Amino acid sequence: MKINLLYIPVAIGLVIYFSGLVACTKTDSATYTLYRNGLDLKNPDKVDETLRFYIATFDLPNELKYNQANCQLTADALNKEQVRYQNSIYSKVKINYWCEKGEFKK
Repeated sequence: MKINLLYIPVAIGLVIYFSGLVACTKTDSATYTLYRNGLDLKNPDKVDETLRFYIATFDLPNELKYNQANCQLTADALNKEQVRYQNSIYSKVKINYWCEKGEFKK
């Protein structure tokens, strides 16, 4: 059986191409996203619980617990440090920060 030598580089190229596609496919199975709610701009003394503002993504590949821990650590620190917002629009309300598993969703 003879193998046409022209097919070898093509086959190698296809293997490399499809390997790259698989390696670059992003999964959000280990991703956590940090959000916060916001102020109702019509009534700045009130928090609008329906608003979701994107803050950060924690997406180190294959590190679910690490990403979750760092997201939660950040959320806890931001929730705790709101006393710094004195004398600002945020001084009258409690902004909430939280983490959700997965990529950013509106």
